[in-house]
Amino acid sequence: MSYKCEDDIRARIDIFSRVIENTSFSIKEHMVRDYLIKYEVFIDGIFKGILQVFYSPNKKAFRLVSEKLPEDIFLQLKELFDKPLKEDKEEKVRKKDRKDKLYHRINAYYETLEPWRNKNFDFFCFSEELAKYFDDKTKKELIENSDNFDILEEYYLKLISKK
Repeated sequence: MSYKCEDDIRARIDIFSRVIENTSFSIKEHMVRDYLIKYEVFIDGIFKGILQVFYSPNKKAFRLVSEKLPEDIFLQLKELFDKPLKEDKEEKVRKKDRKDKLYHRINAYYETLEPWRNKNFDFFCFSEELAKYFDDKTKKELIENSDNFDILEEYYLKLISKK
């Protein structure tokens, strides 16, 4: 049986495990529930207590709770848990680069055609390019309004804000 948010917690714990790999800490899964996984905490092989890892999908945030774990050890683990990995930062940069490349063509159209917004000009090429990123109903509206830059710009800004 799969519990709610189990995969999210396991993915974050996988990263956390790599962080504590070179420390005296080790963890072992103890219990799984919806939105929660409990881990046994060991220091140099000696059991010290339980660390509860909660995940809130609405807030997209993790919360750690100590169960029979000394305060100083809990604070050290919390600091290590919250410490972002270099790999995480690099992944965020890669995702941003991919999004920039994805919208590069549409950005180029927008920047080129924007000065012409108040002219009697057909922006069909821009509307056609925009339509690739939307559903059929919106595509039809974009093509029909290919001469109205303000409407096209509105959809362009919606698309870019999804980044």
